[in-house]
Amino acid sequence: MLVWIGAISFESRCNGSIEALLNENIHLHRVIAFDYATNISPRSQGEESRAINRNQFENLVKDKGEIQIVHPYRYAEFIGKLETLSTELENAHSLIHLIVDITCLTKIHTIALAYWLINRRESFPVTLAYSQPEHYGNPSRNIWGKGKWLSTLLVRLDLDSTDPFDSTTLIAILGHEGDRLRLAINEVEANRALVIKVLPLEPMPSRLATVSDIQNAWLFFEIQNGIRQGFTLKTLNLANLDSLMHLVQDVCRNAKKKTSRIVLCPFGPKPFVFASAFSSLSIYSENTWLSYPIPTSYDPEYSSGYKQTTWFSPFI
Repeated sequence: MLVWIGAISFESRCNGSIEALLNENIHLHRVIAFDYATNISPRSQGEESRAINRNQFENLVKDKGEIQIVHPYRYAEFIGKLETLSTELENAHSLIHLIVDITCLTKIHTIALAYWLINRRESFPVTLAYSQPEHYGNPSRNIWGKGKWLSTLLVRLDLDSTDPFDSTTLIAILGHEGDRLRLAINEVEANRALVIKVLPLEPMPSRLATVSDIQNAWLFFEIQNGIRQGFTLKTLNLANLDSLMHLVQDVCRNAKKKTSRIVLCPFGPKPFVFASAFSSLSIYSENTWLSYPIPTSYDPEYSSGYKQTTWFSPFI
């Protein structure tokens, strides 16, 4: 039994992996899409895009599909949702292959997925999907300092942990949310950090790389000029998940020796967000945290179009 789980959003790529599967004549037995009640500005443009994507979803999957309304920023609640769904599926069918499309999951839910999978590792086969857009971000609209935030969630990710810590080690994945990253970093006062600059898959010069460089120029300046003491900047291609995981694992092992908590600031591409969380939680779950500013609204031009879907195992 092949089951797809993902999220419907205002981004047109949210149905990309379903299209890719159907184009290969792969039959989906059940399709579950989460729908987030997030604010989009301008609202009319965002809601129109969301409605188009809902209709496309329903046309693609017919009677196999269902849409469930889920709170976008509740970590433990989403783990419970995944657990309930998996138990329901296992009770109904003995052989299950789960496809989880992380493209339009919120980043906090992508991290919750990593935690849940670590604890369900032997249950059934799981494949992750991530769909790239044709265009990612608009450089003219992505200027640092324009974001507005409701509050910052500081979440201890291991639901069973109450362990103390002596210092803070930060792991930041850079993307095109530089002001959100600044707030996340400043909320936790890190003693040291691993900062990952992500090079996109497309050839350089890249629109995404341009947006990311503009958004994170303040951090590059502060690292170069010694303002952020103990911050190390590394550059990795989006295809290098293995290299990312090795770097994160080394940082987590060193942090564990120092009784330093790990704080994730996950504002880059979802495969890197997932991989960094999975690595941290696999090595040092008892003291892995998340710093996560909640936006008041999202830009409907966050991305446009659908290019291709990448498939990968969560257990890299």
